[in-house]
Amino acid sequence: MIRLKFRAEKATQVAAILIDRAGGTMSVLTLVKLMYLIERRSLEKYGTPVIHDSYYNLPHGPIVSTSLNLINGDASAEDSVVWDQHISERDPDHNVSLMYPISFSVLSPAELELLDEIYEQFGHMNRWQLRDHTHNLPEWTDPGDISTPLSYENVLRGIGKKEDEIEAVVSELRALSFADGILE
Repeated sequence: MIRLKFRAEKATQVAAILIDRAGGTMSVLTLVKLMYLIERRSLEKYGTPVIHDSYYNLPHGPIVSTSLNLINGDASAEDSVVWDQHISERDPDHNVSLMYPISFSVLSPAELELLDEIYEQFGHMNRWQLRDHTHNLPEWTDPGDISTPLSYENVLRGIGKKEDEIEAVVSELRALSFADGILE
């Protein structure tokens, strides 16, 4: 399984934009679904994810795991620094809010465009509609009462990439993972 270095600052900026567009508060389920759909679309269009999260299949569909850990307060201190300054803790109704505005300095114009595209397409859906939509994605398999890892290969297959395209993307992601490990 390929593990990329999670981009906490990008994840925070993506979440902040989504929450802001929703009026300042968003359900946790909606947020992790929209973030997953952004990652998925980025893999489809550019062959690389935006925030380099790990994906898991949960009973409510595929999610971005490290981002969910940030929301739940279970992430590393290093990843939590920026997130905790801008995104509130989960409230009793399972919502998070934007606490302080954030600059969008680490997101590229292409990434911002991707975010706009996903929000325009799915931002009007409530959490249950998004859950149902992600249940229909080919890469999702019902894990029962547990969570199961969802590989980049399976996401790419779900998108409809051919095996040679999957091999090329995976090769690039492995090289990126290796470089991240060396540069840390």
